[in-house]
Amino acid sequence: KTANLIVTFQAGVDENNEPITVARTFRNINPAASSAALHSTAQAISTIVGHTIVKVERVLREQL
Repeated sequence: KTANLIVTFQAGVDENNEPITVARTFRNINPAASSAALHSTAQAISTIVGHTIVKVERVLREQL
């Protein structure tokens, strides 16, 4: 099993005042990591990049 952390940020607004979103994927995340730990990690990343978090997702992958 492997996991990815996908963090979607609001990077600004366009000329129509609609939000511009950017998603970043972080691979090889420990699948056993708690939701709280992942959210804290996303918040730390948000502080570094200077954008507001829109959504945090964990995607688990398993080979069949």
